[in-house]
Amino acid sequence: MQLPEELSEQIEKLASNTPLADLVKTFQTLSDLYRGPKGAEGTDLLGSDKQRLAYLHVRLPATYAAVVRVLNELFNRMPDVNISSLADVGAGPGTGLWAAWSQMGSLSQVTCYERDRGFIALGKQLSAPLGSLAIDWVHKDLTENTALKKHDLVLASYSLAELPLQERTGVVERLWHAAGKVLVIVEPGTPAGFKVVNEIRSQCLELGAHLIAPCPHAQVCPMAQSDWCHFAARVERSALHRRIKGGTLNFEDEKFSYLILAKEPSLPIQGRIVGRPQKNTGFVTLKTCQESGIQQMTVTRKSKEKYRQMRKSEWGDSF
Repeated sequence: MQLPEELSEQIEKLASNTPLADLVKTFQTLSDLYRGPKGAEGTDLLGSDKQRLAYLHVRLPATYAAVVRVLNELFNRMPDVNISSLADVGAGPGTGLWAAWSQMGSLSQVTCYERDRGFIALGKQLSAPLGSLAIDWVHKDLTENTALKKHDLVLASYSLAELPLQERTGVVERLWHAAGKVLVIVEPGTPAGFKVVNEIRSQCLELGAHLIAPCPHAQVCPMAQSDWCHFAARVERSALHRRIKGGTLNFEDEKFSYLILAKEPSLPIQGRIVGRPQKNTGFVTLKTCQESGIQQMTVTRKSKEKYRQMRKSEWGDSF
């Protein structure tokens, strides 16, 4: 997956006056912070313009890819849903805005809620090419106990895991009430990120939400005790991205956990593939989540049509 050309050009433009050595040094500092105890607690880490600029190169492409992957699943599961307005909550530099713009021809109005004024300034610069959209940037802390304006789609990506449970519960309830049609949650595909997603899942089901994806059922999550539910999105690295991170591969995989919750139900699915399919000669082995729990499926060439389908299947697909 690649970033939209318009977004890539804006990022390159913003970095044109910053020496590569400065970006490399800043990335290394930022990486250490994310891996340290403050990162684990969700403390604000991006305190300087250089750190925000490094983030644009090394984290925005990965989070963009994850959100696009989730939005694709939204339209796979709800092909008739019409989304004309979006609330990008904890918007950062507008990653969710760009992901939604790339997937939704019907999108006309966006509100980006962000508490970091530096990211708001960057987001306004990055979104300059999106002149056809009415974009409102709002400086707001999500923990403020005030109602949000209703939008067809409310998206919270990589923003709720930063909050303590007590604060997050109130935020999630406000997000659900602000979602006219759909609420989408995306968090890091780590055990900690999944734990947050699973807690939000339970809360929203109690609020009356219909669970659209990834879960094929609304029972207690069968992975919560011994594993964690996560998926992967592959993103192409630019040449500058590789130089900043000191990598050689032209791609990286972003692991993420997610929820799609709606005010109306969608058609049910039998299950979800929750691990990379093992495609062997004559048979495919799949780890799946179904209403009966986590199941290992083996599909052989004898089941011609199903075998053809499963040969094309990927981690995260429904069936």
